Formats: sequence, C-alpha cells, structure tokens
Amino acid sequence: MFTHRQLVRPLRRAVRMRLRRRGRRGQDPVEDLHVCCRASTAVEKALGEAIQGAVAAGIPWREIGRVLGVAEAAGSRQEVIDALAASRRELWLRFRGAGGPDA
Repeated sequence: MFTHRQLVRPLRRAVRMRLRRRGRRGQDPVEDLHVCCRASTAVEKALGEAIQGAVAAGIPWREIGRVLGVAEAAGSRQEVIDALAASRRELWLRFRGAGGPDA
C-alpha cells in the first residue's frame, strides 16, 4: 500500500492554527512550492466550506467580512470577495523582494 509522508502538518493552539513544513526545506524548491500550493488549496477549500456554512446559517455578509478581517461594512458576497482578494494581494506584495524578473 502506498503511503505519502505528510509534509505540511496543521498545529492547533487555542484559536490560532499554524502550518509547519516538515522535512528539509530548500533542498528542492519546486517540491517545496508544490507541497505549499497543495496545503494552500486545502485551506482555501476549507475556508470556502466554512463561508458556505455561515451563509446557510443566515450569517450576513457584513459579519462574514468582519470575521475574515477584510471588510467591516461589506453588504454583499461580491464585496467580501473583492476585500479578500485585496487582502491576498497585499500579502503577495510583501514577497516582491524575493527575486525574479519583476522584483
């Protein structure tokens, strides 16, 4: 039976969750990227399911945006999506100095 060693592991502490990359980081940057991308996709899916559950429970978009920490006064799904995308964009701008053609 094929088993794949878990390379990214969630660590829960109170209300915070951290992901810890196991193994030797930096040895294979492409593999590191692949593993982190898979973990990111899993987190995004879980977030989408949690949002879907909140909407099904009747939680207003204003509250969802507030809980996500991206929009205090969102009135619609689109406003939350736009605020979440802007938040992700801000995060990515922190990595501009990491090198590459458009650094």
